[in-house]
Amino acid sequence: PVVWFFGFVGATIQYVSLTLLLVVLLGYRCVKLGYRPWSVRWNRPVVYGLAFFGIASLINSFVQNVSDVGIRTALINQISSAENGLYTAAILLSSQVKTIVLSSVGSYSLAAISQNHSRENIILTANQLLKAVLPIAALAAAALGVFSVPALIILASPRFIEAAHFFPFLLGADFVQ
Repeated sequence: PVVWFFGFVGATIQYVSLTLLLVVLLGYRCVKLGYRPWSVRWNRPVVYGLAFFGIASLINSFVQNVSDVGIRTALINQISSAENGLYTAAILLSSQVKTIVLSSVGSYSLAAISQNHSRENIILTANQLLKAVLPIAALAAAALGVFSVPALIILASPRFIEAAHFFPFLLGADFVQ
């Protein structure tokens, strides 16, 4: 009703109020469990490790975006802007699969690795995570590769069927990443 009567402002009010209510309820639950959610505790090795992962992620995103701009520029200049549209359709599906497979694993791995202080334990934990993630990522990439044409038809349009020729390269790159 708030959105119906107040439009965008109502939606904003509803979103902010529900978020604040959720924060208060979760904070209250955490206090009841004996955890102090509003206290800040610094652990230098953990902060340095997280900062290193943050910088590595920043560099990775920058390189990925620069290479994407380069690929799009080359497609537009050498072939056509329509080929760029096909590339966009393929990369969106590939990115969705990558995000679904790796998003929860990424946050879990960061938490698991940050608890270990020795280099050997971090390497062991990372190897165990890779052994669990790589088969799942390979199966997801293979499924998208096999069902790329139906996925493009269902999620985009039959006009984007030609985008399927990008999938071997995109899925290979996503798997390596």
